Amino acid sequence: MSVTSPIAGRVDIHQTVMVDGIMSMQQIQTGIVLPPGKSVIFEPGGKHLMLLGLKSALKSGNTFPLTFRLGSGKQITLMAEVRVSPPPVDSK
Repeated sequence: MSVTSPIAGRVDIHQTVMVDGIMSMQQIQTGIVLPPGKSVIFEPGGKHLMLLGLKSALKSGNTFPLTFRLGSGKQITLMAEVRVSPPPVDSK
């Protein structure tokens, strides 16, 4: 249903979508369905978490907690690692 982290003022759940040939991000306000026994992958270009109002700079290799609040009210805290993606390859 929602995600929080002590390192950010707010954590939004987003989905990257293609609309009229333009890639954009849309906030998923209704939460994400987590099928029993299945995985949901958060990745660039798909579902991802947007950390807003960072309280300090993120550095590659650092870890921080993310707390997921489920529809049942249960909370699960996972540790996330900051990773720097390589720059895109210019295809020209």
